[in-house]
Amino acid sequence: MAKHGATISAVYGIGQSSRTPLTTERCAEAIREAKQLVKTIVMGMKTILWSLSNLRAPVSQNATRVVTPSGKGMTDEECQMSSQYFGDALVCFTLLEGTAVDASGSSKPGQPVATPKSEQKELLELFSGAFTVLEIQNFREVIGRHIMPHLFDLIVRKPQFVVIPQNFLRNSNVTRVFVDILLTFIISRLKSLGEKSAETTQTLTLCKMLFSSVFLFPDNEPVLRSHLRSVITNCLRYSAEVKDPIRYFQLLRSLFKSIEGGKFEGLYKELQPLLPELLSSLIKLQHTADPSTRSLFVELCLTVSFSSSLPLADIS
Repeated sequence: MAKHGATISAVYGIGQSSRTPLTTERCAEAIREAKQLVKTIVMGMKTILWSLSNLRAPVSQNATRVVTPSGKGMTDEECQMSSQYFGDALVCFTLLEGTAVDASGSSKPGQPVATPKSEQKELLELFSGAFTVLEIQNFREVIGRHIMPHLFDLIVRKPQFVVIPQNFLRNSNVTRVFVDILLTFIISRLKSLGEKSAETTQTLTLCKMLFSSVFLFPDNEPVLRSHLRSVITNCLRYSAEVKDPIRYFQLLRSLFKSIEGGKFEGLYKELQPLLPELLSSLIKLQHTADPSTRSLFVELCLTVSFSSSLPLADIS
């Protein structure tokens, strides 16, 4: 895919110096043709990835196949190449915003080319859909090991790419394993939630999507349950170390809102030992919070009280 990006640039002169500047019309035409080429590649790659993932052919002596319970699976090299395709494709998608990509892969402002949001969303859905056909072990290897930090960095810079994890969470084939991948990644970044930034904004967005998936797919509950203690204890610990802990409690509000009203006995059972400490912290915070944030702590106090056998908190 990186080679395709370079080829596109070379053929159309995008991102390259020229004695005769490209006209606006020629640049627009080049980007339209390049987008169609990228779309064709993306559609074809879904078939290729499915075929590789479902192949049961013997492998060479030097290759190791990531074998699944069904006997299918890709080799280590194929998983690595699939990860590389994911990353290189994201570079090519900058064409969707009318931005030219030079041969080195860096972005440069091109001629303004309006791309409908629906077209952009459609291509990202096609692209992410290609990875949902992988066997679960292959998906974890390709997305979990190599992609997640890079995908998150891209979402921070270009929030529209949140469509990719959103599609993974909504797909019944991969949602469970992606919840595990995403939760592990988010927990590793919780300490940075104390600072207001584009990174923390997108972390909270991903959390809301992730927690909501538990309601849509009850099979995701055991995965969330296995991480629940880490999420809550780390939020409490890090919130006590920063001046503005509001984002930690916004995350907890998203968590409680997603599971209230649902029949998640396992989650409530896991929550029970943590609730007294959580409620105690919330009561202290709501008494000292400024008026703009006090309502959040009051809401959490009530939610925690009603979610447990604890007496109703004194929040007056």
